[in-house]
Amino acid sequence: MFRAGIPPVDPTPPYLTGALCCFIWLLSFKPSEPHLTDYLISRGFSEDQVNSVIYPVWGYAYLALLIISFLTFGLAPNLLSYKTYLLIGVCGRVFTRLVLLFGTSVWLMILMEVGYAMGSVAEVIFVSYAFRILPPDWYLFASSLTSACFVASHVVSGILGDVMLQTFDVPLRVLLVISASSVLVSAVVLLLFLPDERSLGRDATCGADRDRLLSLGGDGLTVGEETIQVDQERQSDEATSDRPGGRGWEHRLVYLKEFFGSLRQAWRSDKFGTLSVWYFAMYGLYGIVYGYETSYYYFKTNDNTDDTLGSWNGTVLGLALFTGTCSTILCTTKWLSTFIGRYLLAFFFAMSALSTASLALMVVADWPIAFAGLPVYFAAVLPAFARYNAFWGECLDEEDVRAKCGGSKDGEGEDKESSPPYILLALFNGIFALAVQDFLQGVLLSALGLNMGALWVCVAAFSLVSTIFIPYTVLVRHCIHRCSSGASQNTSQ
Repeated sequence: MFRAGIPPVDPTPPYLTGALCCFIWLLSFKPSEPHLTDYLISRGFSEDQVNSVIYPVWGYAYLALLIISFLTFGLAPNLLSYKTYLLIGVCGRVFTRLVLLFGTSVWLMILMEVGYAMGSVAEVIFVSYAFRILPPDWYLFASSLTSACFVASHVVSGILGDVMLQTFDVPLRVLLVISASSVLVSAVVLLLFLPDERSLGRDATCGADRDRLLSLGGDGLTVGEETIQVDQERQSDEATSDRPGGRGWEHRLVYLKEFFGSLRQAWRSDKFGTLSVWYFAMYGLYGIVYGYETSYYYFKTNDNTDDTLGSWNGTVLGLALFTGTCSTILCTTKWLSTFIGRYLLAFFFAMSALSTASLALMVVADWPIAFAGLPVYFAAVLPAFARYNAFWGECLDEEDVRAKCGGSKDGEGEDKESSPPYILLALFNGIFALAVQDFLQGVLLSALGLNMGALWVCVAAFSLVSTIFIPYTVLVRHCIHRCSSGASQNTSQ
């Protein structure tokens, strides 16, 4: 599907990078997003309907779609191409914009959130799609550019939306039209200008880069015709991997077995267990903060009598994303990354404490001081999440996993294609973090019907508990180790 079209038969890495950047920029260009709560309330929906009925559906739908995606990519990864999954997600975003423009009932808005969740899954798949269509020596540069475009698009669209609202008094509906148009054009870019990754070859490389990679003998096989023949055999295996009863289905079950086997091994590490629990809790809280920030902004400014301040939430959100991105880049510098690696738990504790303090500022302070805490919050949690993902990758290194799961470590026996793909790791983390988010918003919003002020107090409190969890587990494990050591010495005596 979608193997032919405008994209060149042998697209160059610069062409692919430019198309990817254009796509993610257009998909992320949403000047109406920071003012969505204002827009929905102006359309006649109550604040309780927006926060307790409409918004929570996104989390529930996103979790269900992530689980479906996890099973699909684990058992039948070639059922559809990555590009097809992206197109389905973008169509969900187009549906979202159309419903926002023309929908008038709560049920339509609930379906709108389901469509938005489809687009959120597509954003997860986008990273793996880019990895598959770009040559390895180009991916780091391209991923940096696409990430910069993602952040820059949010910042520019947020500021532009604020200027249009406050300076030119443009109606919110016009911002919705701009957002819808941008998403629609992104669908056109994806459909016409980006290739199906399967048309580029099994190794997701382009033209001469594919031959160059094969010549490296990365699988530990003989270089030359034998290498190419083995690669073609794997393509044949992959082509039958989604047929019921086919040999590939057994391999996919092995993939999932290795994946969960690697998790069992990793959880035996004290750091991995502590940081994983922390990550699931803090990322779930981050989802609530990011998802309900527009409603909290409305809550904080609703009683504001100073009309000269206006609504500048797009600028606030853009600044927060920009600050968080800069903080993440800073923490990846060589000297600071080495320092963080030496004091990993202390780093997570410090970032967690800083994020909790910023949430407390948002609770106790009034507008506009309260939202000075949002950039600080993003600057604390985003580099911590990035560091956790890097730590996760180190703990689940495919060579180490293979040895732990009973496979060979030198490429003999099962080939490396049996190792779990990266997208399974990303989906797995997302599932557990979203489960935390859905549980909290289900209890606090859907069941208890808390307002935004009470919700932010609860989020700050849970963040404090998550922060204390790190030194608590370290202390408990230290005491257990001391007791077990003492008991061993007494036994030996």
